[in-house]
Amino acid sequence: MKIVVKYNKKTIMTQAHKFFADGRMGTWSVCLKKAWANAKAVKTTIETIGEEAKTYGQWLASGYEVIHGEHNVGQCIVNSVRYAKKTIETLSFFTWGQVVPVGTQADKA
Repeated sequence: MKIVVKYNKKTIMTQAHKFFADGRMGTWSVCLKKAWANAKAVKTTIETIGEEAKTYGQWLASGYEVIHGEHNVGQCIVNSVRYAKKTIETLSFFTWGQVVPVGTQADKA
């Protein structure tokens, strides 16, 4: 069964506002482009993998952390602008089977 992902425009606009409030990305146009690029990358990756996948930061915001030593199931490259410099950013995705609630992993340090 193919998974079809729809864009959540509220989330995209909220992310663009956060980028703009941060002040490091420059104009509103750049922030909006970055937010849409992230959304498109997430949509493509989830449809390719066939199950829900999130980036490390998204899992952390949800109260989960990636298990040490797990490899990403998908990766995409997004053009980014930070501090008025163009950069290439790589987003790595992880699935439910690769995460545990925050604080449940034993520290192996």
